[in-house]
Amino acid sequence: MRTQSLEEYIIDKVKPYYGMTQSQLKAHFGIESNAKSLNNILLARMLNVQGNIAHTEEFQKAGIIPKTIRVERDGKIKENMSFPTFDFIELSREETWEESELYNYLAPTKFMFVIFQERADGQYVFDRIKFWNIPNDDLDEVGRVWSRTVQTIRRGVALIQTPRGVSNDLPKQSESPVAHVRPHGRNAADMALLPDGRMMTKQCFWLNNGYIEKQIREGQ
Repeated sequence: MRTQSLEEYIIDKVKPYYGMTQSQLKAHFGIESNAKSLNNILLARMLNVQGNIAHTEEFQKAGIIPKTIRVERDGKIKENMSFPTFDFIELSREETWEESELYNYLAPTKFMFVIFQERADGQYVFDRIKFWNIPNDDLDEVGRVWSRTVQTIRRGVALIQTPRGVSNDLPKQSESPVAHVRPHGRNAADMALLPDGRMMTKQCFWLNNGYIEKQIREGQ
């Protein structure tokens, strides 16, 4: 008999909950919380896992990272998908894309998209789970964004004071269909050291919300 893969096991475990609202799931599992991590808490209960799913041995061994995604009623996704904050100095020292920290995080990882869909009444329904690896062409495009980021940091990031705060010349969302760089600190005061000794709000790489939308729709 063929043994069931971890992906098949996960889908079998969560399928009975497809179509249930967050409120119904909370009631079913006796959860009172309205924490920002509520969807992760619900998923852990569905899978009968204690604590953070991403930290379980099975998920770490399989290289699976869960990401909860909320789809608005019009099919749009508000949030871009963030990666860990980078160290400006370490990033500036990276030589090649294939040996970079971002490549080694993104290329081998299988993401588990946990999709909650908004209904007309504003309630979010647990829609489905989708396993996803970044396609090679899109990985190359992230590499282009990485390369421009490294070059900008080495040259010296332009920090421009504007009425809305400090802007910079790191890659923007409008420059790539796949990825960009933006702040990922707790607030504007959460800063890190640049190679030239100045301080800058912590940043990270993000996958564009429009790009994630497209990946979720494919093969639906």
